[in-house]
Amino acid sequence: MMKRWTWMVMCGVACAAVVAWSAVVPAPPPAVGPGGLPKNAVALKKLDVQPKLLTPTYQVTPLPPASKNPRYWYQMTLHFDTHLEWLDDLDFRCYVLLKAKPGAGAGKQMLLRGDTTLVNVAKGKHKLDFFVHPSTMLRYGEVEAVAVVLSKAEQVIGMMSQPPSPKRWWEDYSPVPNMVLKRGETPWALINYDDYEQVKEPATAAR
Repeated sequence: MMKRWTWMVMCGVACAAVVAWSAVVPAPPPAVGPGGLPKNAVALKKLDVQPKLLTPTYQVTPLPPASKNPRYWYQMTLHFDTHLEWLDDLDFRCYVLLKAKPGAGAGKQMLLRGDTTLVNVAKGKHKLDFFVHPSTMLRYGEVEAVAVVLSKAEQVIGMMSQPPSPKRWWEDYSPVPNMVLKRGETPWALINYDDYEQVKEPATAAR
């Protein structure tokens, strides 16, 4: 009986020591990925494309004459989730590869590029739009592929292509910058405004 009692006391002391040690020793920090973010802090979920999106119309007073020249935009929408309470900023770069069009640029393919930085991104589900202007597509050709690269502190933390591809095909071309437009640079700027995050505008030189 005494041996059993002694064994029970020793087990109790050992358990108490383990609990005390756990309270003193902190849990290991989460694994840090590219850009100094914890792994899986941002998850790219889906990249949708809308190849023929008509320019939206507005109800205004006085009502102007209806446009007799409806034109089609190319829209890309990236859906992504964030798992931290707040992120100061996230950098997105969109690439659009146009098919070679006979008679335009000697029939060469053209890679367009656009950049967007989102700020004050709260935990949750988000979406981000990019657009190609109708005149760009009319002049240079149809879209063959699109991709979005997400980075933080100039380190890539995610990428997605449509059609899906394991290759970084955009690295095989010299992109033309500022040809993929932000939502705020299009007629959709004020439509469903609350569904989108704040965009950081590039700094301008002081006058």
